Amino acid sequence: MTRADQPGRAPLPGADIPSAEVLDELLRAFSVDVTDRQRLAQVDLSSPEVAELLTPAEGPAAPEAPQPPQPNEPNEPAGASEDASKSEPQPEVETSSEPEVQGAAEVQPEPGGDVEVDASPAGRTIVIDSADDPPDAVYLAAGDPLLRPAGGAPGVATAADAAPGGDGPIFIDDRPTGETISLEAATSATRIEPRLRERRIAVRRAEGRTRLRWAFVVAIVVAVVVAGLAVLGSSLFTIEDVEVEGVVYTDEAALDAVVEDLRGTPVLRADTEQAERALEEIPWVEVARVTTDFPHGAKIEIRERAPVVTFEGPDGAFRVIDTHGRVLDVLDAEPVEYLLVMSADAPALTAGQFARQGFAAAASLVQALTPELRARAQSVAVTADGSDLRLMLTDGIEARFGAARDLVVKLVRLQTSLDDLESGAISYVDVSTNEVTTG
Repeated sequence: MTRADQPGRAPLPGADIPSAEVLDELLRAFSVDVTDRQRLAQVDLSSPEVAELLTPAEGPAAPEAPQPPQPNEPNEPAGASEDASKSEPQPEVETSSEPEVQGAAEVQPEPGGDVEVDASPAGRTIVIDSADDPPDAVYLAAGDPLLRPAGGAPGVATAADAAPGGDGPIFIDDRPTGETISLEAATSATRIEPRLRERRIAVRRAEGRTRLRWAFVVAIVVAVVVAGLAVLGSSLFTIEDVEVEGVVYTDEAALDAVVEDLRGTPVLRADTEQAERALEEIPWVEVARVTTDFPHGAKIEIRERAPVVTFEGPDGAFRVIDTHGRVLDVLDAEPVEYLLVMSADAPALTAGQFARQGFAAAASLVQALTPELRARAQSVAVTADGSDLRLMLTDGIEARFGAARDLVVKLVRLQTSLDDLESGAISYVDVSTNEVTTG
C-alpha cells in the first residue's frame, strides 16, 4: 500500500505540481499588506459602475473598451460575482514604483499619484490618478496598441491625439484637457525661451561688432603711426645744420669727422649715443652731448678736460696731462703756461693715453695749490709710482711730501710752516708727517 493510498494522507507532488519554493514565492507575491487593505476599504462596491463591471457579458459580442474609473477607485476585475461585495475584500495588486513595461508601453508613476494599466483583449488604457502632486508624463513607443482609434478622455492617449502618421513616440501630458503633444514639442518645453535666446544672440553679435570695431580702430592707429614714422624717417627730414659749443683745444679733424657723419642722416634715425662715444674718444673731450633739432638740425655740446702740468718724454716732446694723468696733447716745445713735472722714468705716451700714478699725483698737487703757493711754485719732482713727491719753490726751498697721499693736509702744513719761517733761512721743509722738520 503506497502513501497515496493511505487514508488522511495528501498525495505527494507530481511532475505537474509546483514545488514548495515556487508556492512560497507566489504566496509572498500575492500576499495582502496593510496598504492593500486600506485602499480596498476605500472602494465603494455598491456603486453602479462597480455593479455594471461585475455583470457578466451576454453573448459573444465584441468586447468594448473599458472606461476609466473614477479617481481613487481602482479597477475591479471583470467576471466577479455580486457575492464579492459581501465576502472578504480581495487585495488589489499595487503597481510597482519602477517603470513597468506592458508590451511597447512604458509607464512612469509619480510619487503621490497612481498610474494603472489595463491590458484587456480590447486594448490597454492608461489611467493617471493624481493625488496631491501631478504624475509623471507617460511615453508610448511607436506601434503601441494604445494608439488604436478610440474615443479619447482626459489623461488618455488616443490615435486622434497621436503624432501625424502614428509612427513616432507620443507624449501624454497630465493637463486636465488630456491634450497629447509630440516628443519634439515636449522636449522643447525645457529649452530656453525664444525671445530670451534671440536677446542673447543679439548681445553676442553686438559684442562681436564692438570687438571688431576696436580692432579696426587699433589697426588704423598702428597704420597711421607706422606711416608717420616712415615719412619722418625718410630723406625729407635729414640733418643739415650742426651747431658745436664748448670747443677750445679739441682736435678739429676728429670733430669734423663726427659732424660729417651726422649730416645727411634722418633726424629720427640719427644715432646720438654713437656720436657721443666718438666725441669722448677725442683726448681733449671729457663729456659730449648730442641732440637733434627737428626738422633739419643737430647740436653738439662739449666739456673739455683741464690741462694742469706737462712733462718731457724720452723723445724730447712734452706731454700735457690732466689730474687723471690722461695725455691731452703732445707738443714739440715746452708750454710755459703749465708747471713742469720732472721724473727719471718719464714715459713716451701719445695723446689719449694715461700716465702712471706718480704723474697723476703731481697734477693733483698742482691743482690743489693755493694762489700764494702757485705763484712760488717752480716745478714738481716725482717718481713714476708716486712714492716720493717734492715741490720746488722759486726761493730755493724744497717741500717734501713723501708718498703721494693726503696731499691737502700736507699742503696746509706747508703753508703754515712757510708763514712762520724767514725766507732764506732754510733749504727744505718736510711735511710728510705730523711733525714738520726743516733744514
